[in-house]
Amino acid sequence: MKHQGPIPPDKAAFKIAAVQNFLTPKFREQTEKCPRVREVLWSLQSHSRQPGGLMKHVENLLEQFPDRIGTAAMHAIGKTDKPYTRKEREAVLESIPKRVREWDYPREPFPISDAAFDFWDSIESVSRVTAEPQIDTNDARVNSLNDPQFREVCLKAALEDLPRHLFRFCTPEHAADDESDAFQCEDIPLENVWYFRDLLGALVEMLDIHAARVLDEIAETEVTLKVFDALNYAASESALVLLEGNSRFGKTQSVKTYCAAWPGKVRLFATPCTNGERDLYEAVAEAFGISFSLKTTTRELRAKIEFIIRHGGLMLCADEAHFLWPSYYSRNTTPMRLNWLRTQITDRDCPLVLVTTPQDFAHRAEKFVKHTGFNAAQFTGRTMRTVRLPDALDTADLIAVAKKHFPELSENYLRLIAAKAMQSESYLAAVQQIAKLARYLAKRDNRPEITLEDLDLAIAEVIPGSVPPAPVPALPAAIAPAVRKTANPVAVKRGTRPAAAPVAVLEAPARETSPTLQPA
Repeated sequence: MKHQGPIPPDKAAFKIAAVQNFLTPKFREQTEKCPRVREVLWSLQSHSRQPGGLMKHVENLLEQFPDRIGTAAMHAIGKTDKPYTRKEREAVLESIPKRVREWDYPREPFPISDAAFDFWDSIESVSRVTAEPQIDTNDARVNSLNDPQFREVCLKAALEDLPRHLFRFCTPEHAADDESDAFQCEDIPLENVWYFRDLLGALVEMLDIHAARVLDEIAETEVTLKVFDALNYAASESALVLLEGNSRFGKTQSVKTYCAAWPGKVRLFATPCTNGERDLYEAVAEAFGISFSLKTTTRELRAKIEFIIRHGGLMLCADEAHFLWPSYYSRNTTPMRLNWLRTQITDRDCPLVLVTTPQDFAHRAEKFVKHTGFNAAQFTGRTMRTVRLPDALDTADLIAVAKKHFPELSENYLRLIAAKAMQSESYLAAVQQIAKLARYLAKRDNRPEITLEDLDLAIAEVIPGSVPPAPVPALPAAIAPAVRKTANPVAVKRGTRPAAAPVAVLEAPARETSPTLQPA
């Protein structure tokens, strides 16, 4: 069974649709006991699209939970470097499935780990003839087996078998391509495996571990907190939320971070600036992970998207939502893209967040309504909540952002960066630009840490006029242009213009550095 490729989102939606139609009782029972199992499913589908795919996600899982590797009997005995007693050894051997110990093991429907098979194959005492092979417990090699050796077998088995196991859970076989038979799929809950303890529990914990890792990369500002609260509300209440905020204050970065932290809940797409419906479908398809090509018809693409929206339970987040209003129109133009979102998402009580700037969205809506007479209340009236973000950031927020970019700097340095960023027009972008340039300058001059001079140079370039520019260092002799020095003036030939008099060059004044900007 293939497991290297990404998980098709329509197959994952088939599995959830079968639960909603009471056709998979085992999986339904599991979702009732652990509601986050659906989030696990969509998270696995998202990770399968990232570099490394499911294999990389499995490696992260095993690295995060090394103590869960092993059979049930091994966990009952506990970790030990001493050889197992005969009773413990027999218990561990019996805890490994019989199919793994058999020579003629069945390859379908449960593929057997090659690592586990090679282990048993290396023990010559395993019978290759009888239907129920017996293990000679007096064999010296069997008697020397200990906990680390068995854990190595389980680790290899997990690396080989777990990606395949998770892929099969997310893509049940017999899922039909056409919607009339979409619910005829296998009833496969997320089962435990013999080489890892409590697989579902570990995957649920991985959701929060991944989210914490992503959220740690962004500073906690007033804008970030409002964005997260708005998206949490939309997901919790299955509501339409309009998120309005000016650029330069971290609105888009906060939305991207939230969506990256919770791929099992929400998918983000950038609204195309064109009028075409097909362009919008392709943007949503890419957010879900639907494979398509130029040969894929618009009808086929739209059908897959709508099926996932109806049954998947994912929230959609549209950045640059003001582009949903038509750019080119006549008096008879209908806002087809807005109507599609209204009928297929909002009217089905699916969560949707529109991220925009208040001026652009209101201006486009007013202009379109004035020209066409369209009843905008059909769409705006369905908005359950409008969240307006702050129009400014205070010093504490900018210091928090600067600290994310410069965790090694003292408070005085961070205050300098925040103060200069507030003088610029780009605010948060200025902090990021200063950080990148200052690090480059330190790296260029082989300095292990950023100095105040690096910051001054970076700030002077990013925010012109905020800091007196330092003198430009002289070029190395190897690449400096050669200048011939002469003691006497050059003779001027008749009929030519005399050379201009040399211009006096004023020496740049020495830079003053405030003592308050020195490292603490």
